[in-house]
Amino acid sequence: MKEKEVELPKYFVIKQCNRPLWNDYIEWLNKTYVVNYSGDSSSSYYGYDGNETNNGTGYHIDISYFKNNPEIITLDYWNQCIKNKTQKLTVKVTEVLKIHEVACESWKERILSQYLSRMDKDQNITFSQSEIDLMFNKATIYQLTVLEEVFGKVVVAIEFDKLKTGSIVKLNPDKDGLCVGGTGDMDLDRAVNVVFANTPHSIDADGKFVNKCYYDSYYTFEQDGIFARYCSHTVIDYITEVIEY
Repeated sequence: MKEKEVELPKYFVIKQCNRPLWNDYIEWLNKTYVVNYSGDSSSSYYGYDGNETNNGTGYHIDISYFKNNPEIITLDYWNQCIKNKTQKLTVKVTEVLKIHEVACESWKERILSQYLSRMDKDQNITFSQSEIDLMFNKATIYQLTVLEEVFGKVVVAIEFDKLKTGSIVKLNPDKDGLCVGGTGDMDLDRAVNVVFANTPHSIDADGKFVNKCYYDSYYTFEQDGIFARYCSHTVIDYITEVIEY
């Protein structure tokens, strides 16, 4: 099942919290809008509302102080939006010619008449995101392989709030540091089943039900009778792909 693609609202804010991902957000906000926030104003909202100062950004405890009624989003949503923009927009003309080789006749004409005419002095061609999206949407499986080689794979957002008992996902083997008790003999190159999603109860590595443990929330996964539980009170980026919601 294909996950829903997401994008940042025009105006957005996120409420300050103590999650490690918060520091990444503040660093991104500072770099993107050329500002210098520390991000340590407790319970304040930080984000972009298009105001006339601080390059359109700001932070307030009271959401009503922002202009343009910004949308309150979560850190996880922001994280997925940023990951969703991983495709390259500027590529060498030699790369575009690879696309031309596998394109149908109508697209060959478009590439020659529209895209190649944009080539700059360094033999680069810049595409809009909508143009790249259109190519990916129209491509055959064979053409898709070439597009991914040129632009990179499309990274789509995981809707974490839809994960539930019975969902099937894949995990990042390099993120097992958040796993309590280890993953045992799980093969993390294969998919795993979600047993419990973001709940205070869990099943430990010995297969025992635990009503409540040290942290407030966990994900419990199962594969071939082997159980693993991961903390979910901070980031949950160890889930990398949804096979089935």
